[in-house]
Amino acid sequence: MILISPNRWFPVEGHTVNIGPKSIGPAPLIPWLPALMTRNWTTARNYWPQQLKRHVRDAGFVIMEVSFIWPVLETFPWLPPRGVVWYQRHFRRWDHMPVLRRFGVSTAVIGFKQAA
Repeated sequence: MILISPNRWFPVEGHTVNIGPKSIGPAPLIPWLPALMTRNWTTARNYWPQQLKRHVRDAGFVIMEVSFIWPVLETFPWLPPRGVVWYQRHFRRWDHMPVLRRFGVSTAVIGFKQAA
């Protein structure tokens, strides 16, 4: 099984956030706020990596790997082009840095069911 979810360590909510009648997105720092506070605002549910791993284990799977996925940023035309080029040149390195890698936009958990 491969389970992929938005990562709460990623500091920007890339999905729509609805606060009252206003919809915004991307929205900085929303993933870092308490889930009870933001649950009614967000259109996608974010998980801390430990929460996602717990859900996978509770479903009876053994975890083989936990990985993080970095955004490509090509879909955000409002970002400065030079910044996107710089980011794309460097983000693959961050995946090999233990602290930085956990800030990927999504968490991927790979698990398998053991034979009975």
